[in-house]
Amino acid sequence: MDIYHEGAFYVNGGLYKVAEALQKSIKANGGKTTLGRKVVKIERDNDGWIVHDHRGNRYRASDVVCNAPVQSLKSLLHDEDYQHIHKRAKEKSELPQWGTFSMYFAIDERDLPQKVELFQQVLQSEQGEMTEGNHLFISVSHPDDRFRAPEGKRTITASTHIDLSKWSNKEAYDLQKQVLEKKMVAGIKTIIPSIEKAEHQISGAPKAWERFTSRPNGGVGGFPQTLDHALFNSISHRSGLQGLWLCGDTVFPGAGTIGVSVSGYHVFQSITSHRHTLP
Repeated sequence: MDIYHEGAFYVNGGLYKVAEALQKSIKANGGKTTLGRKVVKIERDNDGWIVHDHRGNRYRASDVVCNAPVQSLKSLLHDEDYQHIHKRAKEKSELPQWGTFSMYFAIDERDLPQKVELFQQVLQSEQGEMTEGNHLFISVSHPDDRFRAPEGKRTITASTHIDLSKWSNKEAYDLQKQVLEKKMVAGIKTIIPSIEKAEHQISGAPKAWERFTSRPNGGVGGFPQTLDHALFNSISHRSGLQGLWLCGDTVFPGAGTIGVSVSGYHVFQSITSHRHTLP
C-alpha cells in the first residue's frame, strides 16, 4: 500500500503545496487551521479532550487526531491515559524510528545533464545495504517550476535512511555528518557529474528534524519496513482511548506521502463511520 505502482508524481512547488491545498479545503468547509503552535499536552475531561499548546492556549474537542510519532505519546498524555493506550503502540513507542539525512542543492541548469530525470534512486552497496548513504532517493526540480527556483536554476534534494544510534553524541554526530555528506555527493555524481558546482549546499541531520518538526531525537520515516513492523504487526490508528486517534508515519500502513495519507483516511472513516463506495 506504500509503493508507487504507477511511478512518482511531481507536485509543482513541492509537498508544501499539498498542505496549502488541504488548508484551503479545511477553511472552505468551515474548519480552522493555526500556524506556529506546538502541542505540549493532551488531556481528557468529561466532555472529551483538551489540547494545550506551548503558548498556553487550550482547545476542546470530542475527537483528537494525533499525527505525532507514537514515541511522543508518553510525554503528551497523563500517565493514567497512557496506560490505556493499545499494548502494541506502547511497546513500539519504546523502539527507535528510522532517521534520515538529507542534502539540498541549488545549481545552474547548465551544469545538469541535458536529459536528467526528475526522480532517481542510486544504490551504492554491492551487498544490498539500503541505509547510511548506500541508497539515495534523488529529486530534481522541474525546469518550469518557479516556486522552487528562478529561471535558469534548479534544486536537487537527496535523502537516505540512517540509524539514529550512530548520532548519539556530538563527536559521533559531527563525524557521521562529514562521512555521509562525502558519500552522498559521490552517489549523486554518478547521475549528476557536476554536482560539486552547486551554488548552494545545505544538509539536514537529525537535530534539524528535531528542531523544525519536533520529532523525538530527529526520528523520521517511521519504523524500518521489516516483518516485525509490517502489516498486522504495525500500529492501528485506534489508540485504545475513545476520541483519540493516531495517524502518521509510525502508524499503519507506514511512511511516505501515500502511507501517512491512508492512515489519515482510516481515521476519517472511523470518526464519521463513512465508507467510500466504488461506482
